[in-house]
Amino acid sequence: MFTQDLRPHDNPVLRAARSAADQVVPPFVLDPAVESAGFAAPNRPAFPADCLADLDGSLRRAGSRLIVRRGAPAEQTAKVAAEPRAGTVHVAAGVSAFARLREARSLALFGDRLHVHDASVTVVPPRRVAPAGRGHYAVFVPYHRAWQQAPRRTVLGAPRELDTPEGIGSENLVVRGPFPPFLPPGGATAARERRRRRDVDVHAGVHDDPAADGTSRLSPYLRFGRLSATELTARFRRGRP
Repeated sequence: MFTQDLRPHDNPVLRAARSAADQVVPPFVLDPAVESAGFAAPNRPAFPADCLADLDGSLRRAGSRLIVRRGAPAEQTAKVAAEPRAGTVHVAAGVSAFARLREARSLALFGDRLHVHDASVTVVPPRRVAPAGRGHYAVFVPYHRAWQQAPRRTVLGAPRELDTPEGIGSENLVVRGPFPPFLPPGGATAARERRRRRDVDVHAGVHDDPAADGTSRLSPYLRFGRLSATELTARFRRGRP
């Protein structure tokens, strides 16, 4: 089940699903609860629409396709999984209350068939870094030092081949629409291209200048999982910007 990890590169959920079975069904559920909470305001749907279209294109190049449904995520995923009688269900561990509720509902439906993967949308699993005898750090610097020393998983490549059963229904992808041209394009392809363009500029001596165009502009891609935070930190650890 795709959530905030709409990318083929360095995706533990997609890799685990591919390793567990010969066929993989990759669903994404459009949740009306998110839209009713205000996300469907003008301009906001454009970025996710690009992301889903780009992900579908990447999956099709690997021999698969994105299965889009609308409704409650856990229940819709259960319906998708029932069609090919899927043996396991994989999802990225979230950090929000919304994500935890989704995981709890999925666990109630799938039981031990559900596999929740840590460090997919974050570099270090939530609550993994904490001082001895306390639930969290109160000061950032010691937290950051501990975070830097925490173990990291290996960066994963994108699956080259994926086989998805025929006949599984899917809603049509949402079209981006006539949105303002200044909005950034969504999708992992655009994210990786922007990362390549900004690699040198971000640390060219202007990152501490508030008036300079020195930010990476990668925040929306990281926020929605179009880029892997683990992959980015691994690049910096190797001395590459």
